Amino acid sequence: MLGSKENLRRQIAIQVIDIESLIPDDYYLRRIDAAVDFSLIRARVAHLYSHTGRPSIDPEMAFRLITLSYLLGISENRLFTKLPLHAGYLWFCGLDFNSPLPDEPPWSRPESSGVNTVYSLRSCAKLCSNVLAW
Repeated sequence: MLGSKENLRRQIAIQVIDIESLIPDDYYLRRIDAAVDFSLIRARVAHLYSHTGRPSIDPEMAFRLITLSYLLGISENRLFTKLPLHAGYLWFCGLDFNSPLPDEPPWSRPESSGVNTVYSLRSCAKLCSNVLAW
């Protein structure tokens, strides 16, 4: 019987992939991750969040998404279409191929009122581009 790619795809239903092993040691997002302590963000913004209501996107992940958007020179909306297709982007944001993607953040919508927050986050993201320079 003559096989086809479609049959092969059906046969490989489960794969174990270590996303860490897919990212080269000299990848630019690894350099940024090593040089910038993103964990500080949570403590800096904790007072801005309500204690009730729906849980938000993790602030560190949000900052990583904005940083990635800035470095790639694309909108946050466009990033959300590219994110699931690129192992390096997923890894940088602390996700893997099986992780559910976060909801599209409100700051990426035109009607967003958090202009000052976005401006501050984007200006901080520029600092990450300086990491690439050295």
